[in-house]
Amino acid sequence: MTHPIRLLLSLLLFLAFVIPAFADDTDDAYIARAKTIMNSYRELIEGHPDKEAHFVAAWDVYSRDWAADRTSVAISYESMSTWLPGASLNTYDGGARANVVMTADLIDLWETHPSFVYAVLTHEIWHYRDFATAYDHFRDAATDPYEEVMYEMDAYYVEAMFIDRVIVPAGFELSRFEDFLLRCYRSNSLWNFSNLFQQVDLRHLHHLYHLKGAWYRGDVDRAGVYEDLEAYTLKVLEENETSPDESDWVRYSKMIAVKSYNRFLFLFIDTVEARAGIYKTYDDFFVDYPVFARVNEATGEIEARHLEELNTIRDGILASFALP
Repeated sequence: MTHPIRLLLSLLLFLAFVIPAFADDTDDAYIARAKTIMNSYRELIEGHPDKEAHFVAAWDVYSRDWAADRTSVAISYESMSTWLPGASLNTYDGGARANVVMTADLIDLWETHPSFVYAVLTHEIWHYRDFATAYDHFRDAATDPYEEVMYEMDAYYVEAMFIDRVIVPAGFELSRFEDFLLRCYRSNSLWNFSNLFQQVDLRHLHHLYHLKGAWYRGDVDRAGVYEDLEAYTLKVLEENETSPDESDWVRYSKMIAVKSYNRFLFLFIDTVEARAGIYKTYDDFFVDYPVFARVNEATGEIEARHLEELNTIRDGILASFALP
């Protein structure tokens, strides 16, 4: 069975679910458990003393729209991940509405790992908040690779904040995933998390993102952009030279740093040069800016010789987060 089941809110009971005509006993059981999960989540959020916290604000938007029948929850019987059960935000009615889709395997996990389920819901409800109140950001995340990563990492930041301020004080036992996310959040090193789960070094992406914004606003011209990028690219190359005696994680992180930086660097360069119209080919461009040729060649080397190593390291770490 692969159909999602719309679960509609009754204004008489916070989560009253309408069972569709095609529902069977399995559907009934998942509807009942989803109702319990959402009510328990509501109690956690609404009992939190900081009403200005991001996760509380997101819940306020979501619950308001649910009460007005502008959103719903759906259940999917298809897994979304090899390693960890999940949820997603799904748009419907031509993109005019969105709902949170919980997978059956995520619901199954609630009795043994409730805090993980709550953390996943927090992530998707923050996405819903973007959809409902910052639609430009939500829309751009679907087409702009920069915004796509920022969109996901914003949600992981709020998820980590929720774990820190709600889950830990409540005494839940954390999964390895929650513990890793929380440690990255508390040490101000979410780039470690993004290296693994987004395969992007967030530190370098932030630098490019802010420089790109300054260029768009006219705060820096083309010459200033390249002066900054030349120095920064040298820094990225020097700091991420690998050695065979380094740990797998260090080697992985360094190669991801170079590889992801190169990707977003050239997306930015392409945008700048499309406006300037000076260079017809990269060969001509590299004559004047050889450092960019270096990082491009380093990325080619990683992809030609180390891609299997990268995938093996990442798969091994992700497998360690798997839940029974």
